Amino acid sequence: MWKFFIRVISCFILNKEKRKAFRKAYLYPGIFINKGIDNQLLIFKNGRWISVKKVPGAEIAITGDHNRIEIGENSYFKNAKIEISHTNYAHVKIGSNCQLDNFLIHFSKGENQTFSIGDYSSTGGISIMLPSHTSCYIGNNCMFSKDICIWAGDGHTLFNYKTGNVLNKKEYTIRIGNYCWVGWGTALLKNTVLPDYTIVGMQSVVTKKFTQKYTVLAGNPAKIIKKDVAWDRADPYEFNVKSL
Repeated sequence: MWKFFIRVISCFILNKEKRKAFRKAYLYPGIFINKGIDNQLLIFKNGRWISVKKVPGAEIAITGDHNRIEIGENSYFKNAKIEISHTNYAHVKIGSNCQLDNFLIHFSKGENQTFSIGDYSSTGGISIMLPSHTSCYIGNNCMFSKDICIWAGDGHTLFNYKTGNVLNKKEYTIRIGNYCWVGWGTALLKNTVLPDYTIVGMQSVVTKKFTQKYTVLAGNPAKIIKKDVAWDRADPYEFNVKSL
């Protein structure tokens, strides 16, 4: 009920940006739990990085030391979680003007893991798992639908039961280029690479590196099903290619 009253009160704030800031502050106040030393939560504002104690719309919990979270200007969170669990020297870098809804990043038991997402990117529902010795890099202007999973590594051991040799003791990196659109229910697994202007169809499972731009991927495992395809956030009936 109190959220309803907050929204009603905010309607009397005529300035759009001030109204949005008011709603963010009271509807999604944010949480920051810091269990470690030299952990930094920074936002970029007025041309400089500022240390803050919380970010509206985001629950942030850190267990570990020397971790750093950087959030660009005018980025917006809703139902977001950043969990850095028993990890040191992790780095989270979120670009400016991002809209991250239902957004989860989970780092576990490692050092030097990195996650970054570029400017003007958006999510509808995504979980990003970064176990030890993994990283994930996402470019600018990417769009992610709902129920998407990015799993950058295994997190558990695979070994040859005869020799005892570990089969998956490696460093894994996922790279997603600029202007990628990932459909509902997709899974992106370790060492996935998507070049710029890639579209991934819903419920696909991507397991390898792709190099060709302007393609549509689909299937399990995903493969190229269309070429020479670009995309835009506009509705198809409102799109005007001359405005690009």
